[in-house]
Amino acid sequence: MHFLVALTLAIVALGVTRFFRAYHRQQVRTQYVRAEVELRRYATELIQAEHKQLESLAMVEPGRIGRDAAALLMQARYEAEQTSGKGLLATTGSTAQALAAIRSNLERLHAGEPAVFPEGVPFLRAYYSTIDGTFQPYTMCVPKGYAGNRPLPLIITLHGLAGFAPFQCLGAPYYQGAISVAPEGRGATDYMYTGEQDVLAVVKDVCDLYSVDRSRIYVVGHSMGATGCWNLAARNPHLFTGIVPISGNADHHAWEQRWGWNPRAPGAYEGLRTFLLSSFSPVSYGENLQYCHIVALHGTADEVVPVEHARGMVERLRELGYVLEYLEFVQAAHGGMPGWTQEYALAKVMGQPPRETPARFVYKTADLRHDRAWWLRLDRLGDPVRFSTVRAEAKDGVAEITTDNVTALTVLAGQVPGRVDTVRVDGAEFPLAPNPAAPGFSLEKWDGAWRPAGAPGPLKRKGLSGPFSDIFLDPFLVIYGTSGDSVLHKEICRGEAARFAADWQLRYGEGPRVKADSEVTDDDLAKFSLLVFGGPQVNGVAAKMAPTMSVPVAVDDGVRVGTRVYKGHGTGIMVCCPNPLNPQRMVALVAGTTPAALYQAYSRTGLWFNWGVYDEYKWFDYAVYDSRTAGPDTFLTAGFFDNHWQLPTDGPGLAGGGAAWTGDPEAIAAVVPQAFPMLTSAADSKDAEVSLSEVRPIVIDQYRGAVGFDRSYTGEAAKTGDQSFDKALGVRPPSSLSFALGSRFGRFTATVGLTQGAKEEISSARKAAEGVVFEVWGDGALLEGSPILARHEGTQSWSRVSADVHGVETLTLKVRPTSGAIWLYGSCAWGDPTVSR
Repeated sequence: MHFLVALTLAIVALGVTRFFRAYHRQQVRTQYVRAEVELRRYATELIQAEHKQLESLAMVEPGRIGRDAAALLMQARYEAEQTSGKGLLATTGSTAQALAAIRSNLERLHAGEPAVFPEGVPFLRAYYSTIDGTFQPYTMCVPKGYAGNRPLPLIITLHGLAGFAPFQCLGAPYYQGAISVAPEGRGATDYMYTGEQDVLAVVKDVCDLYSVDRSRIYVVGHSMGATGCWNLAARNPHLFTGIVPISGNADHHAWEQRWGWNPRAPGAYEGLRTFLLSSFSPVSYGENLQYCHIVALHGTADEVVPVEHARGMVERLRELGYVLEYLEFVQAAHGGMPGWTQEYALAKVMGQPPRETPARFVYKTADLRHDRAWWLRLDRLGDPVRFSTVRAEAKDGVAEITTDNVTALTVLAGQVPGRVDTVRVDGAEFPLAPNPAAPGFSLEKWDGAWRPAGAPGPLKRKGLSGPFSDIFLDPFLVIYGTSGDSVLHKEICRGEAARFAADWQLRYGEGPRVKADSEVTDDDLAKFSLLVFGGPQVNGVAAKMAPTMSVPVAVDDGVRVGTRVYKGHGTGIMVCCPNPLNPQRMVALVAGTTPAALYQAYSRTGLWFNWGVYDEYKWFDYAVYDSRTAGPDTFLTAGFFDNHWQLPTDGPGLAGGGAAWTGDPEAIAAVVPQAFPMLTSAADSKDAEVSLSEVRPIVIDQYRGAVGFDRSYTGEAAKTGDQSFDKALGVRPPSSLSFALGSRFGRFTATVGLTQGAKEEISSARKAAEGVVFEVWGDGALLEGSPILARHEGTQSWSRVSADVHGVETLTLKVRPTSGAIWLYGSCAWGDPTVSR
């Protein structure tokens, strides 16, 4: 009886408890919703009211105050992402606590005191990138009890590939006894090019702000992060002490062997292609890793980054006689390393002696952005399509240097171990003053012999050397033309600048500086390198520069390079050189002789390698193109100016810097001329049927390359299955094209499918991955879609689509990849894309 009573009371109590718990949960949920709304409002107010304050402090205030303001600005932006539902999980507590901390720290900055950041947990910081005028995030984590009274090692953790999502840098782990940092790396860059510049800027920022032992800087990363490990250490050997690359891309030959990437180029371009591809690959700089402590890891079952990458790099380093540890795990997939491996590898690397400046070393480079190793700087190079190498040894008061393909260098005498009385370069001896006024001793080659530097005239140097895309590693401004009588030419100029800015924003999160030619000031010319869209006939800045260009190039109704003049349909040029309005800065000009020649010119020149950050890379100083150009082997001519910014000659002077190529006749003959869509809206035509290849898209949203009008993406005739189309849109997925219809049409039809170039080989990996869906959208609503089209056995590669477009103002044609491995994808086409009334 007592048991039954007790049980009854327990059940009642349980029911009451559950009721109150449910009620409490409901109350909490209601309070949470109210709090969330309040937090969003508060965050919005914080951003709106104090964003400018923080930005101003970050840009204007010197030293710690300005840099702390940049950190708070980035934290505020992150919290705004959180409250909008777009962000990731917060790392420094709840949103309310984070916003309160930002407000408290801002008050400290206004009082002239540095901000206070947590210890033992990661927090966001940022630095101001002068390249595009943006604040770039990174996270760091300082050990508990950090006092800054003794230098600590710095451990850099590089994230893997995550597309273009913001705030990929949130993973700075905690290490007792070391400062930890995780850069953004400009997103999906393999930590090369702009991504490498980001990491170097973060290292500088952290070393300026915190007590870092610069002889103990380590890098660890998985996948793309491991690629960054290899690249950063190999290109900057004097900065990084040790690396732990886990499953990283290191040797481009692995892609070729496994997936058939980067097919060979015809004729004279083969040597250029081989050099450029090798110059992007860390394995090419294995010589530079002599003093780097390395523990590398890879799995044999890795289908994302094949194990041949690690094997190729390890084999190269062992051939050189260098010491490293390589752990290969049988049947481990891309993310399948045992949990203990990273901790073991990092401990092993950090247990080695700290970095010291060596008396003897080898340094190899391909460009002047990577001009430094230890106590030697390379100031000019020779043949632009050959690696440059120096071997240096300081012994018994002599700095002995032998060079290959180097034409100017500087010995940083104060950083040489031991004393230096004499510099000997390729056998030529130069005495060194006992107490030199300059920090370095500079030499150059003149008529094949070394002499003290001092050649006159504008010379190539770091930051003023080309190629074209090098300007995006320094502060730059985009300028579009608004001059002249041609409304169409001005429209194309503005559109090309906008498309470049949109692509930059997609890749790097924020857009670059953009101005009309009429808005450019003297201050702009002093501060920035220029990307100029439009020649002298349409761009006022280009017109001012034209009479005093330092290079033998001109553009009006034709394009002149030296004594050669190029004319014809769609002729244009891309060229870089010192800006004649400010020779301390560069200008990169994209100019067509007609509006059609300028249209999509930037997007369809430079593509050669399927390698993310280098998708749009312009490897040349100048390139002349026309309507048949669809890649480097179809340029009319392209090349590099010499070290005097002239076309190369055999006369006396500085050696090297120049080279030139002409297009391959067979490749040019195989290309279909690029059509120019004259209509701005399909409704402008009075015809009953209108091909959309005759209409300029309102929006071209395509990650890689240009849209082919009346030809394939690769420049050949557009073919799907056994059908060939005179009217077509050649694209590469993911792709989205929007057209104005003006609500004047009733039906859209097209034949859609995968395409293949005549000489294009389709690897088994590509066949397995490449699946697409073609979609027709009207005013934001999906109207029709194709089945999944693929290449592997048992699937179809083309289909017909038809959609009712009555009342549609804007028609959007999308090609959506069905696999995440979009790097394996090729080209597709909309054959006969027609709207009918």
